[in-house]
Amino acid sequence: MPWMLGLLAAACTGAPDTVPDTTTPEGDEAALSRFEERLLSTQLNDIRSGVRPWGDASLGICTHTKGDRSCPSFLGADAGELAPGDHQLFAELRVPTIGAEGTWTVDVHTECDITGRDGATRQQDYDKSYTVRYAGEDRGYRLAPLVTISSPSAGKRSCRWTLTAPHPDREIVYAGSWSTPDKDEP
Repeated sequence: MPWMLGLLAAACTGAPDTVPDTTTPEGDEAALSRFEERLLSTQLNDIRSGVRPWGDASLGICTHTKGDRSCPSFLGADAGELAPGDHQLFAELRVPTIGAEGTWTVDVHTECDITGRDGATRQQDYDKSYTVRYAGEDRGYRLAPLVTISSPSAGKRSCRWTLTAPHPDREIVYAGSWSTPDKDEP
């Protein structure tokens, strides 16, 4: 029974390792207690970070091979004028582990100014929304190709892209650009 008296003494002193603090600050029902915060801190940080790039080379322009969803040669978010060949706007995203289907989305927007041989410029826009989800510990959720790009192109193109990750208290916007020469230029 002496062990039981020790346990009761520890419980009565309120030692932090034996009795969790489950009280919330007075008048704030939505606030987390210290115990809840310790328990949920990893998940809360993940949720607060929202949808974001998986790594440094996971959102931007890449070379592209038809049927391949990887990014074999990352050219960057602002890729400049693209070399001859096929390219893509690529995204591999870290999505929070918590949330029902449809909780996490991203919106992709591209805007290209196309200059023809006659010198006239027209604008071409593209918009699409995607529902994304947690894909595991080893890789992110891939959206590839978001846009396919051929260089050179029909008309000189100067393009900008954004990927917006809506979040309940703010939007997180990633942006970049690329350009292609006109295939009919000398």
